[in-house]
Formats: sequence, C-alpha cells, structure tokens
Amino acid sequence: MAVWLVRAWVWYCMPRVVSRALLYHSRTQKR
Repeated sequence: MAVWLVRAWVWYCMPRVVSRALLYHSRTQKR
C-alpha cells in the first residue's frame, strides 16, 4: 500500500475519532 495513502487516511480519520472521543468524554463528565 502507498504510504501517502495511509497518511492521508490517518489525517482524515484522526480528527473524527478525536472529536468523537472528546464529545463522549465531556458528555460523561457533564453527567
């Protein structure tokens, strides 16, 4: 597999996972 492809996928997927995790954490912490 091409390295640039993996990098692009990571750069595209990471923000979503991070934002989702932060949202979930803030939700649980709020409660």
